[in-house]
Amino acid sequence: MKILFLSDIHDNVWALQTILQSGHATEADVLICCGDLCSPFIIDLLSAFKKPVHIVLGNNDCDVAAMTGKLPKYQNIKIHGEYYRDELDNKTIAVNHYPEKAQKLLQLQAYDVVCYGHDHSIFARHEGKTLLLNPGAVMGFNAMQLKDIDSSFMVYNTRINTVDAYRITSKESNDITRWDAYCIGSSF
Repeated sequence: MKILFLSDIHDNVWALQTILQSGHATEADVLICCGDLCSPFIIDLLSAFKKPVHIVLGNNDCDVAAMTGKLPKYQNIKIHGEYYRDELDNKTIAVNHYPEKAQKLLQLQAYDVVCYGHDHSIFARHEGKTLLLNPGAVMGFNAMQLKDIDSSFMVYNTRINTVDAYRITSKESNDITRWDAYCIGSSF
């Protein structure tokens, strides 16, 4: 099973559409978003992914009523609130938006994968039995440092235990390239 991890979309519809139209999305079995979609219309765009979509809420997801009001139209999309926990293809997954909460989940060593967002920095590390992931920001901007960054996302393959990170390297041509510095092979 391939899980597509996104975070911090912040209404960047152009980068989101590029990701959703890529082979990485079409080959994925599940999409998990770690929060900060921002506007409710992002739910409509995520509906282009016809397989299960799981979303946790971030600090910029303010109109939760409008977001959840869209869900009856999209049976494949679920909003889980602050945390999402599941078992997918025999891998236990825990997702939230905040790094400090992810650290607490990591310390439990109860999950195969813990994923978070919020700080717009892409990150992958194996600690104990748990793989800690932050897919970066679809937004393409780091608000903490006030600078442009590449839009990014990750794909986790549960069967062979690998994580591949990707980035949109050109905003003009929407080229997606593998981000080798953040890819983790099956050595864990």
